[in-house]
Amino acid sequence: MPTITIRLDEETDARLKRRLEQSGQSLSEFVRAAVVTQLASAPLHETPYDAWQRLLEGCAGSGDANRSVTYTTADQHRVD
Repeated sequence: MPTITIRLDEETDARLKRRLEQSGQSLSEFVRAAVVTQLASAPLHETPYDAWQRLLEGCAGSGDANRSVTYTTADQHRVD
Protein backbone atom coordinates (compact mmCIF):
# COMPACT_ATOMS: atom_id res chain seq x y z
CA MET A 1 0.00 0.00 0.00
CA PRO A 2 1.45 3.42 -0.93
CA THR A 3 2.34 5.89 1.80
CA ILE A 4 2.22 9.68 1.77
CA THR A 5 3.93 12.38 3.80
CA ILE A 6 2.25 15.68 4.65
CA ARG A 7 3.41 18.78 6.49
CA LEU A 8 1.11 20.41 9.04
CA ASP A 9 1.46 23.62 10.99
CA GLU A 10 1.76 23.25 14.78
CA GLU A 11 -1.85 24.23 15.49
CA THR A 12 -3.31 21.76 12.97
CA ASP A 13 -1.04 19.00 14.24
CA ALA A 14 -2.18 19.61 17.83
CA ARG A 15 -5.86 19.62 16.80
CA LEU A 16 -5.35 16.39 14.85
CA LYS A 17 -3.66 14.67 17.79
CA ARG A 18 -6.49 15.72 20.14
CA ARG A 19 -9.09 14.42 17.67
CA LEU A 20 -7.30 11.09 17.34
CA GLU A 21 -7.07 10.70 21.13
CA GLN A 22 -10.78 11.45 21.52
CA SER A 23 -11.95 9.20 18.69
CA GLY A 24 -9.54 6.31 19.17
CA GLN A 25 -8.84 6.25 15.43
CA SER A 26 -5.38 5.72 14.06
CA LEU A 27 -3.83 8.48 11.97
CA SER A 28 -4.06 6.25 8.88
CA GLU A 29 -7.78 5.56 9.42
CA PHE A 30 -8.49 9.25 9.92
CA VAL A 31 -6.57 10.37 6.82
CA ARG A 32 -8.06 7.62 4.63
CA ALA A 33 -11.59 8.63 5.69
CA ALA A 34 -10.81 12.31 5.05
CA VAL A 35 -9.42 11.57 1.58
CA VAL A 36 -12.42 9.40 0.65
CA THR A 37 -14.82 12.11 1.85
CA GLN A 38 -13.01 14.81 -0.12
CA LEU A 39 -12.95 12.72 -3.28
CA ALA A 40 -16.66 11.97 -3.00
CA SER A 41 -17.62 15.61 -2.54
CA ALA A 42 -15.26 17.17 -5.08
CA PRO A 43 -16.91 18.13 -8.36
CA LEU A 44 -15.86 16.09 -11.35
CA HIS A 45 -14.14 17.79 -14.24
CA GLU A 46 -16.75 18.21 -16.92
CA THR A 47 -15.99 18.99 -20.55
CA PRO A 48 -18.13 21.61 -22.32
CA TYR A 49 -19.64 18.80 -24.40
CA ASP A 50 -20.60 16.87 -21.25
CA ALA A 51 -22.14 20.01 -19.73
CA TRP A 52 -24.30 20.66 -22.81
CA GLN A 53 -25.32 17.03 -23.00
CA ARG A 54 -26.38 17.08 -19.34
CA LEU A 55 -28.27 20.36 -19.75
CA LEU A 56 -30.09 19.24 -22.88
CA GLU A 57 -31.17 15.80 -21.65
CA GLY A 58 -34.91 15.54 -21.81
CA CYS A 59 -35.21 18.42 -24.27
CA ALA A 60 -34.75 16.33 -27.38
CA GLY A 61 -38.16 15.64 -28.80
CA SER A 62 -41.57 14.84 -27.46
CA GLY A 63 -41.98 11.53 -29.25
CA ASP A 64 -44.59 12.94 -31.65
CA ALA A 65 -43.64 12.16 -35.23
CA ASN A 66 -45.42 15.15 -36.77
CA ARG A 67 -45.59 18.39 -34.79
CA SER A 68 -45.98 20.67 -37.81
CA VAL A 69 -49.00 22.89 -38.19
CA THR A 70 -50.49 23.98 -41.49
CA TYR A 71 -52.01 27.43 -41.50
CA THR A 72 -54.47 28.56 -44.15
CA THR A 73 -56.22 31.86 -44.62
CA ALA A 74 -59.55 32.66 -46.19
CA ASP A 75 -57.71 34.37 -49.07
CA GLN A 76 -56.07 31.10 -50.11
CA HIS A 77 -59.44 29.41 -50.57
CA ARG A 78 -61.17 32.26 -52.38
CA VAL A 79 -61.89 31.65 -56.04
CA ASP A 80 -61.95 34.74 -58.24
